[in-house]
Amino acid sequence: MTTAGMTTTHSSHSEQEPPPTQTVVPIQNHAPPQPPAHDPEVDIIINNVVCSFSVRCHLNLRQIALNGVNVEYRRENGMVTMKLRKPYTTASIWSSGKITCTGATSEDQSKIAARRYARCLQRLGFKARFTNFRVVNVLGTCSMPFAIRILQFSEKHRAAEYEPELHPGVTYRITRPKATLKIFSTGGITVTETRVFPIDNASV
Repeated sequence: MTTAGMTTTHSSHSEQEPPPTQTVVPIQNHAPPQPPAHDPEVDIIINNVVCSFSVRCHLNLRQIALNGVNVEYRRENGMVTMKLRKPYTTASIWSSGKITCTGATSEDQSKIAARRYARCLQRLGFKARFTNFRVVNVLGTCSMPFAIRILQFSEKHRAAEYEPELHPGVTYRITRPKATLKIFSTGGITVTETRVFPIDNASV
């Protein structure tokens, strides 16, 4: 038996799209830039500026003790101490007219205090003149961000003096600027100098 019509069947094939092309970017393993090495900053705090000056006249210490304000007569030492609140300082006054002032935290502050002491003496009736002002001593402190092996430090540096039975710190003297450092194992350092401005370089 012959078939009158033939049915042609087409097998349905699903057409698959080719996978998208992927661009491969090579990963470059670069280390992050390192910051430039630099020395740590150390802040030196000035705790005390000692100055001396003269008023070039004889001073009656008893008169100052009786009529002055914030005054103490120290007969055993042959002097009078006088205090100011602003700036907070203490003056040691001798009958010869020589005066030392302690407690200021800057050279300018020390000079302001010295002038005020001279004015106080003028108000008490003395012919005081402000002369021969000079900074005698400056004391500053700083703290290093690490501990210090003071025994090894004293052995390495010839200018260092370490006597643990007398003092817990190392005494280290430098010439430029001329200063004396007391170095402690905790990292604390005290700096003694004769001027204010060079003291910032004394611990370098």
